[in-house]
Amino acid sequence: MQESNLLFLFMEDKGNYQGHLPGKLFEYLAAETPILGIGLPDGEAARILIEANLGEIIDKKANPSKFVIQAYQDFLNGKKIDFYKKIINKFERQQLTQKLAGIFNTLV
Repeated sequence: MQESNLLFLFMEDKGNYQGHLPGKLFEYLAAETPILGIGLPDGEAARILIEANLGEIIDKKANPSKFVIQAYQDFLNGKKIDFYKKIINKFERQQLTQKLAGIFNTLV
């Protein structure tokens, strides 16, 4: 994934889609590679990608060619994406475990 120039994330169109975060999203974030998601563009996964400046999610009826062509042009020009590592780090297992431990500590 890290050697790729663009990753595709296909999201299911479910009734409770807004809170759906597939595990693959976190693997892709860790790869620090541009991501094009196909699904509903107003869900939580889309918000994370935009905040991290690592990609976007477009509607399944939309034409992905603009995003793909831009990614290809960036590849040809040797341009690397300027993503926000701080956002990505929030989803690392160590960070999430620390946050969960903090919640448990407040409950005990």
